[in-house]
Amino acid sequence: MVGILYLLLGCIPPLAAGPLAALVFINILKRGKGWHQLLFWVGLVLVNFLIMFWIATSTQTWLSISSFSACFFTPVAAIAGVLVIRIAWRRLTARGEIDPAHQHWLPIGLVLIPALQIASFVALLLFAPMVCKTGLVVCPTS
Repeated sequence: MVGILYLLLGCIPPLAAGPLAALVFINILKRGKGWHQLLFWVGLVLVNFLIMFWIATSTQTWLSISSFSACFFTPVAAIAGVLVIRIAWRRLTARGEIDPAHQHWLPIGLVLIPALQIASFVALLLFAPMVCKTGLVVCPTS
């Protein structure tokens, strides 16, 4: 039972960096606050970095099951983020709720939010051996 709880706990960070971030981005565009986007993008980069750091550093501890599920759920959450932005984009343009001056940000968010999530995932996969060699993360020796 605890293992299932840990698996579900690992799904929360990718959802926060994917579909939830997409909803926040759409909300920022609806309100027309351009300067909030700077805070949003900095926060999203930080959240993705912290998720990948958590995955890399929690091996062989009590959260290893959670980091495993977060690692494998990240690509799924990136795809879900694309779907959330696309559905919201259609609804906003159909209702006319978004300012036409801010509509050019929708494709940017549609591409950058999942790309940032996948890029951090790929960076973790590529640079994990180097992080072990530098001593930032204690890796098991076999």
